[in-house]
Order: sequence, then C-alpha cells, then structure tokens
Amino acid sequence: MLNGMAGRIAIGLFMATFAATAQAQSDSGFYKNKTIRLIVGFSPGGGYDANARLLARFMGAHIPGNPNIVVENMPGASSLKSVQYLETAPKDGTVMVAFNAGLVIQSQVDPNNFRIKLTNYSWIGSIGQEIRMCYTRAESGVKTFAQLQQHPSLSFGETGVGSAGYIDQGIMRIILGVKLKTIIGYPGSADKVLAVARGELDGDCASYTSVPADWIQNHKINMIYRSTKPILPGMPADLPYVMDLAKTPEKKSLINLLLAPNIIGRPYVAAKDIPQDRLALLRDGFSATLKDPEFVAAAATANLTMIGPMTGDEAAAYIAQLYSVSPEVIAEAKTITGAH
Repeated sequence: MLNGMAGRIAIGLFMATFAATAQAQSDSGFYKNKTIRLIVGFSPGGGYDANARLLARFMGAHIPGNPNIVVENMPGASSLKSVQYLETAPKDGTVMVAFNAGLVIQSQVDPNNFRIKLTNYSWIGSIGQEIRMCYTRAESGVKTFAQLQQHPSLSFGETGVGSAGYIDQGIMRIILGVKLKTIIGYPGSADKVLAVARGELDGDCASYTSVPADWIQNHKINMIYRSTKPILPGMPADLPYVMDLAKTPEKKSLINLLLAPNIIGRPYVAAKDIPQDRLALLRDGFSATLKDPEFVAAAATANLTMIGPMTGDEAAAYIAQLYSVSPEVIAEAKTITGAH
C-alpha cells in the first residue's frame, strides 16, 4: 500500500513539474513572431523618442522569442494621451509606453487635468534619471550653498510656471530659504544660457548636460548643489545633494515628491492587467538591455546619458511611495509647482 501511495505521489509530482515546465515554455515562446509596439508620447526627434528608438533596436534580442519592436509616436497633452491609450490597447504584453515623467507629479497636484494614477500601470523600468543641478555665475561670488542662503538677492530665469527649472527654483525659495527672484518668459534653455553669459541672470537650475562644457571646464560657473543623487563625470565629488540640505522629514518628503520627474527620468510602462509572466519577460529584457555592452556603446555614441536606471520593481515601489504622501505635502507641492 505504501508503495502504491508513493507511486501516486511521484506521478503527481511529475505531472505538476511537467505542467509547470510546459507553461514556462509556452510563456517564453509567446513573443516568437510577435511585434511589440513601443508608444512614445511625443513627436519624433526629442529625447524621449531618441531613447525609445535606441531601446527598440536592442531589447527584442533580450526577450525569449526575439520579438520585433517598433516605435510609434502618439503626442498629446504632455504625453498623457499615450498613457491613457493603455486603457484600450491590447492587454497581452505587446504594447509599451514611454512618457513624460512630469506626469508623476502633475497627476497629484492637478488631478482635474491629469486624470491618471500611475500606480495603476505595470512598470517596466526607467532607462535613467534626469541629472539636474543649480549653479551661479563665477562673477557672483557665490560658491557654496551657505553663501547662496546668505546672499541678499539673486536672479534666475525660467521658461514658464510648472517647468522643471521653475520647480527647482521654488525649492530654493520656499523650502531652502534662498532669496531668489525667478524671471519668467525665456523661450528655452538656450536663451537662459545667453542671459547668464550676458550677466542678465545670476545663474540657473538646469540639466547638467545642457550647461556649456567650457563653463564647467574653465570654471565660469560654480555648481551649488545637484537635484538628483547620481554624480556625473565632471561634477565635484562633494557637490551637495538637495535632499541632504533639507533639515526636516517633512521638507525631505516634499522635495522627494517635487523631484520625482528627475528621479523617474525616462520611464516605460504597460497596462496593469497584462499577464504577469509576460511582464516578467519585459522587465527582464529591459534590464538585460541596459547592461548590453553594444547598447551602452550606442547610447554613448548618441550622447544619451543613462545614469541611475530603475528596474520595474524599483520604479513601482518608488511610485507607490510617492502616491502615499499626505494631503498636506500635496498642497505644499501645488503651491511650488504653480498648479491651480
């Protein structure tokens, strides 16, 4: 009787193992001869588009079945249209979306106009963070954050309310207590650079890669602090991180929310209810692509900076944390971003 029972147990275990193996083989073979559509929420030619097209060239080779990946552009409402498309797109794991990370904060401070909740999507990962920092002209004499706080008045410029630079400067004024005047109306970052060069502005908060290289090499500016944790080559090793300048947990929580677009950087999501095995394949393929030496070399050739990437799990956990902040923090963030 014992032998009979042992035999039935053995057969049961064999069948379970066979079924699991067959399921795994079926899952891994889903993408064979398939096409994955990578939807970019902007027009062709910009940074999000360039990153997505580079990813599409390499990622298929890191997904079992080697699917073809094609990029489609779907601009609209600062990429909101592309994310909302996932509600009606196929839910089988053949659609991914690259979108503006600014939607993370806009969906919280301005929910009437940005009606999405980014915890309701499957996060595949982020290619890298947006490395930003604040600087002053060398002629200003302001070399450190302590000197910045003590200065009676400085003028920075910005394109408009709600932009990344506007938020950076709001953090300086409202949270860190810097006496700063923000001059609105510059058409773009190049115009601000010219204004700094002319002495019209005392400095700026900008993407590190958008600052003229000779300004850094020839010490024409003083870097005061960085708004994201990674440090790029050329940055001082002791350049302060803005989160370390905040003195209370409440201020740190507020800054963490305001800088979310920088930290999330270049994100990729899929529909919430795609099969979990296929989400795992997309996440694994995404992470493997970012480590592919050929991909890394191609990114460097294209001058695409990919520092501080996030896995799908890391991005999802970070987003969940952001959506758990208190209503009081959201109200303060709304004031700083200029949302109504």
